[in-house]
Amino acid sequence: MKPLQGSKAPEILLILNRKPNLSLSDLIYLTGSNPSLVSKRVLELKESGLITEKRHTDFTRKREFNLTEKGRKVAVLLLEIKKVLDEE
Repeated sequence: MKPLQGSKAPEILLILNRKPNLSLSDLIYLTGSNPSLVSKRVLELKESGLITEKRHTDFTRKREFNLTEKGRKVAVLLLEIKKVLDEE
């Protein structure tokens, strides 16, 4: 549960569920968060096996992030929780 305790971690998972192959810059922009916070959360999610990192083939400095199968399962559960919480 630790990887989801940090702020922005669930949001990052949900963003990657909607839009795969995003760079760190993309995630920073889409979360509207501080770059160091997003970098830290991405590292935690990667170490927890929820996301993968792939170097771009043409631009080796560019990294792309995607959900693992485990990450997709967690994202689906987060969406279900969000639906329940949004019910009136």
